[in-house]
Amino acid sequence: MADSSSPPPPEHRPSNPSRVGNRRLLVSLVVVTVAVAVTIGGIVWIRTPDAPSDEEPLPMPGRERVADPRIGYDSPYQNIQPGVAYVGDAACAACHVEIDRHYHAHPMGQSAAWLTGPDAKPSTMEQFDSAHRSRFTTQGFDLVAKRTQSGMTHQLEAIDGDGKPLPAYSATVHLAIGSGTRGRSYLTLEPMDASTLADAKRVAVWQSPLSWFTSNRQWDISPGFDLSKGGRRPTTAECLYCHVDLVDPIPDRFNQFSAPLLVRQSQIGCERCHGPGEKHVAEAGLTPKVSHRGMSFDPSIVNPKHLPPTLRSAICQQCHLQGEELVLRRGRQLHEFRPGMPFEWFATVFTRHPEYADSSRSVGQFEQMHQSRCFTQSAGQLDCLSCHDPHQKHIGDAGIAHYRQQCLTCHQSQGCSTPLPDRQAKADNCLACHMPRGDSSNIAHASVTDHRILRKPQADAPKRSLVLRPELLPLQAFLKTAETPADAEIDRDLGIAMSRLSESIPPSQREIRSRIARLAAERLTTAVGRWPGDDAAWMALSVAENAIRPGVKMLEAAERAAALAPESESAWKLLAEASLANEKWDRAELAANRLVEISPRSIDHWLTKSQVHLQQRDWSAALAASERSLAIQPLFPQALLFRAVAQHHLGQRAESERDSGHAFRLTHDPALRAAYRDWFRRQIR
Repeated sequence: MADSSSPPPPEHRPSNPSRVGNRRLLVSLVVVTVAVAVTIGGIVWIRTPDAPSDEEPLPMPGRERVADPRIGYDSPYQNIQPGVAYVGDAACAACHVEIDRHYHAHPMGQSAAWLTGPDAKPSTMEQFDSAHRSRFTTQGFDLVAKRTQSGMTHQLEAIDGDGKPLPAYSATVHLAIGSGTRGRSYLTLEPMDASTLADAKRVAVWQSPLSWFTSNRQWDISPGFDLSKGGRRPTTAECLYCHVDLVDPIPDRFNQFSAPLLVRQSQIGCERCHGPGEKHVAEAGLTPKVSHRGMSFDPSIVNPKHLPPTLRSAICQQCHLQGEELVLRRGRQLHEFRPGMPFEWFATVFTRHPEYADSSRSVGQFEQMHQSRCFTQSAGQLDCLSCHDPHQKHIGDAGIAHYRQQCLTCHQSQGCSTPLPDRQAKADNCLACHMPRGDSSNIAHASVTDHRILRKPQADAPKRSLVLRPELLPLQAFLKTAETPADAEIDRDLGIAMSRLSESIPPSQREIRSRIARLAAERLTTAVGRWPGDDAAWMALSVAENAIRPGVKMLEAAERAAALAPESESAWKLLAEASLANEKWDRAELAANRLVEISPRSIDHWLTKSQVHLQQRDWSAALAASERSLAIQPLFPQALLFRAVAQHHLGQRAESERDSGHAFRLTHDPALRAAYRDWFRRQIR
């Protein structure tokens, strides 16, 4: 049964773009969560399903509702409460002129910029000529960056076997992400309920496959992109969190937001570290000061210097603790976090076990600092603000002097042991020896500063082990403090994190993939027993069961999630995949129809719908759905392959041969190309 109907073997696909694993888009450079290794476009590797369950479905509880930790939180700061509004940097600048001026020259104050629309600012950073690779070839495609009268477009081009151009994928770029310190990546906005962005009340946000890299002043493919798997990817609220001002995400959607996307400003602002400023601005310094922990201050807005070290670090932790996976606490969202509160009340960050750690990853500075002797011997007093001024970036000679002075606050009594000529050769720069820069292991054309603060220079940071030892859990919660949730909560979060990790392991490594998935399933089964309304845990359980064996348990967990969260794009996506894996065609069609209704501009969802119709042998419907995918991205190999199968069975043999040939040529991975050929031959027998 599976031999003739199974689609191509698993490959990378964003089965749950709402996940926040590998979660930060990296300082000044977007890196959306790396697509996980299972399938793309709703394709699943169908194996013989488990025997169907004869048990009656259990009563379904309501979706989990958890009390908002901001309400009633014991803090002297009054802007922690959820009712206090954000006002934007312009309101802060009226009184804090100099701080505002310095901050907006800082990379954080330049984290994003509009390239189109009334707030667009002309950019001179990017160059659009051959010397800067404005057209380059990679993975069998030509990528082209063009400056236009209205801003910028990015284009994906390819040729057929005769050297003739195929229809191109072109996207208008609306928003640039990144200050340019390392580079910039780019986002495209599409109206969801109108013909133009100006009239839209909802928009979908997608990332372009092109990025500008400052180090070598050239264009290149965006980190993590495989062009044979789509050419664009959804940009979630979690992805945007550390690069733009506040957004208003549509609940339960992958990449949909209220329009306009950014109401006050594009870049990260003052309130990301100080909390919402409505009360502070309204009272204009008239709020009576309070005394707390031996200090006297204005309680209408958070001032990080008055916070204890753990809460001060939590502000930086929002974006600079990358970790391996970030899991939202039950019922929580990242945008609910308020400075002055523990970050772990809103999310749990999991890092690799030290044996598998890689200290050369971009945005791993927070973890590295915690490994340093400076941190461990400071009893937690050392934090990011000990060295960094968040309002002003110190560069050049001024930067060397600034950071040297910060070192000397603790190291005055013992001078540097390096011979004077060597010190002078490095401009007496402490960082040159103790915090050297090196290449990033996860971002091309980028370097990172080693925040382990090594006593002796080390040429290369240790890379992670590739051997997974059975007795060690691959992930661990980064911090355990007095504010850390109970063990049951952490186990639930760990189950979700390991479920995601199992997705990222290719099926060829079945033993490791299955072991991690079983560890995840054990914890998630306990979690849904304790909190049966936890839709996120049910979704993760479905993913874990799929990695173990895509049978009835996978389907039951997906059905639970969809029943609890009937508006959830993630839940319907999982239900479609689970239904396909269990040959429940009617249920799969229901889920696929719901997906394209939720997000009609998603290539993945139309491919899911096409896959369902191929399994049902409804060739005309499969053809129509694949053409909807190709109308969005005409160079998507899998959509071409699906269309080719439908064309063959409809008697359009020449068109089928043409499309399948294009699909094979546009798939750069030889193993995947061979798998596609084998699958296609079986489909047209």
